[in-house]
Amino acid sequence: MLVLQRVICILELYERMFVGSVLGRTGTPYLTPPAGSRPQNLTTRMSDNSTSTELTLQRNWILGGYASEFLTTTNITPDQTSDILDHTARALRTHLCHDGGFTNLSNVKGRDPLEPLMLSGAPVPTGEELFAVGGRIATGTTESGFIWDSFRYSCLTRFDHFEGARTIVHSTHTTQTPSIPEWLPWWLLGAAAPIEPSFFRLGLEFFTSRFVITRLSFTPIVTDTFLLEVVDGTLACKLKIERPFWKPTNPFETTPILRQLSNDLQKVCGISLSATFYKELLLQGQFSPQA
Repeated sequence: MLVLQRVICILELYERMFVGSVLGRTGTPYLTPPAGSRPQNLTTRMSDNSTSTELTLQRNWILGGYASEFLTTTNITPDQTSDILDHTARALRTHLCHDGGFTNLSNVKGRDPLEPLMLSGAPVPTGEELFAVGGRIATGTTESGFIWDSFRYSCLTRFDHFEGARTIVHSTHTTQTPSIPEWLPWWLLGAAAPIEPSFFRLGLEFFTSRFVITRLSFTPIVTDTFLLEVVDGTLACKLKIERPFWKPTNPFETTPILRQLSNDLQKVCGISLSATFYKELLLQGQFSPQA
């Protein structure tokens, strides 16, 4: 038994050191380090009057592999809040919905409920939150103006089943307050008026099938996490990447929904997540643009 345990430990070490580099040879464009360089634990920060960005690159010396975390925050106007909500909802509907409704998701789930919020002042997620929005909505009128009521809509995910060894499926569960009219679809909460969103969040965790040598099979694991939060005029976006090998990609270019969100944010408030993330990588001095 002791010999078997030692063999498993050796196999796990081999997996962390070498298997990732084999899995990386997929033809996907990488941001590769200059010859002879080695990744270090680095953090770069950029800021101006309204926008700040930060990129942290770390090497896991115990478990092996590398992790990067990209964070950007900026101030936005109420009109931009509604526009970003509208684009976010439409991107979700385009890439993760069927006939306008949330269905089972393959190799995608909502944010980890233990993931700390980037912005305070909004309700805490109650589960694996994929999408949530809240604020106030007009439910009627009087001679003096609108009659306002609070509203909230949320979509949570929950593990459902595996499809083979390479796909993990999560079911979706939506809730909404009675103040939202039944005839108003969720994806129009950013476009319909009079609605004043005070917060909304998007949380996406993407799975990639990885070969686990100790199991001699493929297993879906979370490799990329994208979080978007808006609370009272502040926008925050975070991208977390974990890789067992030293060749991180730019998910804002390779993942369709993230590419669309990056383009939409650039149209609304002039921020390109893809370009900013890439610039931060170059500032680290650890990458050179290669395909």
